[in-house]
Amino acid sequence: MVFYHNPIKYIDIFGHSFRFWNLTFFLAIIVVSILTFLYVRKKGLDKRFFLQLLFLISLGVVIFSWFIPGYLLKETLSSFSGIFIGSLIAILYVKWRKKSYRYLDIIALFLPIGFAIARVGCFFNWCCMGIETILPWGVIVVENHLPVHPTQIYLIIINLILFGVFFYFRNHKFLKNKPGNLSLSIFASYSFFRLFLVEPLRYGIEGSTRSITLSLIFSVTLLVLYIRNRNI
Repeated sequence: MVFYHNPIKYIDIFGHSFRFWNLTFFLAIIVVSILTFLYVRKKGLDKRFFLQLLFLISLGVVIFSWFIPGYLLKETLSSFSGIFIGSLIAILYVKWRKKSYRYLDIIALFLPIGFAIARVGCFFNWCCMGIETILPWGVIVVENHLPVHPTQIYLIIINLILFGVFFYFRNHKFLKNKPGNLSLSIFASYSFFRLFLVEPLRYGIEGSTRSITLSLIFSVTLLVLYIRNRNI
């Protein structure tokens, strides 16, 4: 059995046409921002600082994922560069304000939810699709074409599992007693599953800079985790 899918590129809202992918992209930012702020408030942390941090991260993500690719380079929206720049901004701002990496851990904890929401947009937009497959859950989007891996759905499932696992173990001493370990663990886990489970099934991914970047993220986060905890 295979599934047939009709992509949704645009959606009309109040007489205006919007790209469906863009809407899910901004929805992901909003949802993650709300969830993390509520969590910070519940923990009694510095809400004003966290709002400033969220603003800077969101600004970096939007500029480098949406504005620069779409308006300056005339390319499609790419969240990969935006997430990288947003993470860099977050680290630098936290260090500059001499705050705890616990704030980054909170953002990283809810980030998989944002990734999952964004992948819903990828599925309906039908970008980031997989290679051909004979598996029963293959998806056909063009008549008379062979079914392909719904890699967007794979990533949604992976991200929801990662969120569930790390949220459940968030108070484990390895993750809680050393701020920053949670963020590194989440990025390492996401990079691992994306690199070894999903990327080989993605169409036209061979030799891409994205795979190289994922490899670097995976290696660096593991190295930093080892150095931070070598005496434990």
